[in-house]
This record gives sequence, structure tokens and C-alpha cells, in this order.
Amino acid sequence: MNISVLKQPYNYLLLLVLSTIIGLLVTYLGILTFIIIVALSLIIVVWKKPLFGLYVVLLLFIINPLVVTRLMPTYLNISPLMVEVIGYGKDMLLLLLLMKVIVTKRIKLNAINFYLFILLLFALPYIFMNVNIIQGAMGYRYYFETIIMIFIASHLTNLHKSNLIVFVKGLIISSVVISLLGIYISIFLGIPFMFEVGYTNYNGAPHYSYLISGNNNILRVFGTFASPNNLATFLSIVIISQIIIKDEFKWKKFYWVTLFIQVLALFLTFSRSSWLAFLLCLLIYFLFLYRASKAIRNFILATFITMCSGIIYILLHPENAVWSLFVRTITLQDSSTIGHIDSWINDFKFILDNPLGIGLGLAGPKAFQETGVYLVPENSYYLLAFEVGIIGMCLFLGFNIILFGVLLKKFKRYAGLNKKIIGIGLFSLLILNFVFLFLPTIQEMEVTIIAYTLIGLALGIKNDETHKLSGCGGCL
Repeated sequence: MNISVLKQPYNYLLLLVLSTIIGLLVTYLGILTFIIIVALSLIIVVWKKPLFGLYVVLLLFIINPLVVTRLMPTYLNISPLMVEVIGYGKDMLLLLLLMKVIVTKRIKLNAINFYLFILLLFALPYIFMNVNIIQGAMGYRYYFETIIMIFIASHLTNLHKSNLIVFVKGLIISSVVISLLGIYISIFLGIPFMFEVGYTNYNGAPHYSYLISGNNNILRVFGTFASPNNLATFLSIVIISQIIIKDEFKWKKFYWVTLFIQVLALFLTFSRSSWLAFLLCLLIYFLFLYRASKAIRNFILATFITMCSGIIYILLHPENAVWSLFVRTITLQDSSTIGHIDSWINDFKFILDNPLGIGLGLAGPKAFQETGVYLVPENSYYLLAFEVGIIGMCLFLGFNIILFGVLLKKFKRYAGLNKKIIGIGLFSLLILNFVFLFLPTIQEMEVTIIAYTLIGLALGIKNDETHKLSGCGGCL
């Protein structure tokens, strides 16, 4: 497929600029007319240019929590009903992509697609265990709508691999823009801005999840996401992806500047779970998959310099919030850390008491917003066990193990751009599952859809250029 709009990744940045300009014209067109025009345009784009449509869908999911839910009602005076309609537009476009694949592609019944079908089918009865069927259906949606992107993306096999690299670069540019916006909001606009656009005011402070644990004066960077942890997971995936395709950047200064901005934003999210997931995956990449001695030495040197710089800063500023957070985490004095440990113990007991599950839409952060009942385990697999039982949790775990096995096998066999795209999918899966161990991220659709899409694109790669490799660790 020849997608002219994707010839240069910077066209994605142009898309963001044009979107802003179009937004300013809403006042003159009228909001309803504007929505109709945009909706029709997106439908045509998604159907005619599926890869670009895929990027648009991902972008709509990413900006929805802040732009659609907060900024548009505040500054454009859009009614709550219209916000709901606009918010579900991204879901309709995802459904349109699914229809595009079913109608125009030859469906491959492989092990992954079969297992995915079983997983989707198994969870269906749990919708009706909830007295409120609509709430149960929404619970089903939180888990399984975005996972369908694995099926959709894996069937876009006629896309040229160079276009897939440009797709990843589009995500990188979007990530940089979101990072800059997030840093600007957290450092310059601050807490008053959050209250202005509708975030809940808890006696002069936002929800504690937006603040550094133990410090109510520092606002964590969250960008356009629903929480800092969500942004951190997204940034971890994109940064790893950028490192993998480093050689595809002609402008090295652009590469390093954008990488620095993203790493800075990741640090300012103060998401320890994502930090850990990112560092573990970075270590795996450099020590086991990227067998270049020079790269390993540079990685170790950079780590050493970073640690020394951190120690010097701590000695000069012993009362800083970052060091305080680190000490409280290591010594288990931090309420968040203790909460994780207590949660794992209590959640395990709850699972043993309810081995078959309690039904969809009754547990997790999304359900808490609707029911007011706090059943939010600090582990995505536990959260699945809460709602669809131990069997459902094991099915999902098995699905992830199969994905890992298939991607790892393809990663070892392929080379060149194919290997890079598969590596991106592999590390997206690893990061997502590392984060799953510490957070109920599985219900955060703007995060999971990114990883599942990259995994799907990696699964759809065909071996059209390479031979089986042996000792080709440096080809990334």
C-alpha cells in the first residue's frame, strides 16, 4: 500500500498543527457542523488509508482524557452529552477498522487469533453477572476492546515495512508534543489549571495520584492521559521503540533532543512502576538482544555517570522530594509502597474467596467511578481474577505467554526493518506486563491500545527479505 501522506514522519506533526487550526475555526462553523465534517472526513481516512487511520484512532484515544473530557467542555462550552458522543467517536472508528479488515482481508485462523477468540468468548457471560448489564458491558469493553487491535493490526500485512517505521516515528513525535504539554501544565500552569478544567478539588489539592507521594506541592506530569502512571507507561513503550529504530533517524540531533524530552517527562511522572519496567526492558535490550560491545560499554558508562550525578545532587540537596521519595520507598515508609504490599496480600485472599469471579464492571478504577465501591487491586492480573475468576486470569496470562513466544521466535528469525518492528512489539508486550504486575493498568484503554497495536503490527510482519540469523545481535 502506497500511503503518500506517510512519506515523511513530520506530516504527523503537521496533522497536530492542522487539528489545532481547525479547532479554532469551530467558533465560526458551529460545533455540530464541525463535528459532522470531521466525522465524515475521519471515516473516509480510516477506510481508505488504514495505517494512517490506525494512527488517528490511537491519537484520539490518547488525547481523550484531557482534550475531549476536560478542555472541550471548559473552553468550547460543549454539553456533557456532546462530549460523550465525541468521546465514543474513537470507538466507532476502531469498529470501522475492524470491519475494514473483515471485509477486505483474508482472515488467518492461527493460534493467536483462535486463543483471542476463546478469551473474548469466555468473558461474555460475566457481563450478565452484573445486575446492571450496561455497566457489565462497559467492564467488558475496558478489557477487550483495545485487545482487538492485535487482530486488526496483524492483518494489515500488505503495508510496506518502511511505512510501519514512519508510523512509529509518528507516535514518537506525538509523544514529544504530549511530553512538552505535560511538562508545561505541571510546571507552569499547575494545580489551578486542573481545577479550572474540571478536576476534582480535594480541599485545595487534586487527587493524590497526581502528586508526589508525601509532597502536596509537586504536580506529576500526566500530559493528555488520565494519570501520570498512564503517561509513564506510554512513554516507556515509545522511548524503547525510538532506541530500537535509532538508525532510521537521519537527523541525529533531532533524535537525541526528542529522546531527552521524553526521558525528562518520564522522570517527572514519578511513576516508580513504569521506571522499573522501563529500566528492566532497557537492560534486557542492551545486555541480551543488542550484542554490541561498544553499546554495552556506553550503556554502563551512561548509567554510572547518571548514578554519580544523582549522588552529587542528593549530597547538595539532601531534603529534595525525589530523594525523600526514594528513601521512603526503599525503607517501606511510603504509604503507596505499603499500600501495594498490603493490597497484594488482601487481594489474594479475595480471589481465594471468589475463585469464579464477581462479574465485569464491579472492580477496578473504572468501576469505582460508577459504584463508589473500592475494589481496586494493585495488580492487573489480580483485577482480572476479581472479575472473571482464576480461570479467566490464567487464560489471559496464557495469551500473553503465547504472544511472547511467537514474537521472540520471529525476532530471532528476522533481520533489518522487520526485526526492528518485531522488537518494538516484543518490548511493548514486556513493558505492559511489567506494569501490570504493579498497577491496574489493564483497564486504561489509552495505554493498552498503544501496546496492542504495536504487537499486532509486529505479528503481521512477513519474512520477505531475510534469512535465519545467527549471532546478529547488532542488527538492531
